[in-house]
Amino acid sequence: MQKSKFLLVAAAIMLPLSSNAWVGYSKTFEVREFTAEVPAAAGAPTVMRIGVKLPRAAEIPKVEVFVNRDKFGDQESKWSTCNINSKKCKIDNARIVRFHRKKHQDWQELSVEIENSSDSETRYARLRVTYKDTAGQDRTGCGTGVTVECGFAEAVTQ
Repeated sequence: MQKSKFLLVAAAIMLPLSSNAWVGYSKTFEVREFTAEVPAAAGAPTVMRIGVKLPRAAEIPKVEVFVNRDKFGDQESKWSTCNINSKKCKIDNARIVRFHRKKHQDWQELSVEIENSSDSETRYARLRVTYKDTAGQDRTGCGTGVTVECGFAEAVTQ
């Protein structure tokens, strides 16, 4: 009898903790992405840094990089994937150079540098980051939703 009372009390304590119901903890994953043009190389490869803004305490279980010859918008089947480990993309003349993660006072950024070595063809690159706001304090100014475009792109000088 004593043992069953103990188990009942333990279960009552653990139930709220296991349901991720405490204040400030998001139990759902969200997606931030940004798409940018990587211009054709004029004799030397062009490198663009493409990034997204994330909550400062974001947990990031998945990062995806896609490249394409044409900008197809949301037609996901038209985009070719890049292998994050090998840094190779399925589209010729495009590759991942490196990733960056930088913390700011109220938010953080995750970015990827994409190189286009084609002399005549523009490439389009998309960075998609799946994350969970573990602190519940998104101060990026981006809003929430299934997929939020909240990013930036800039040329990288080599």
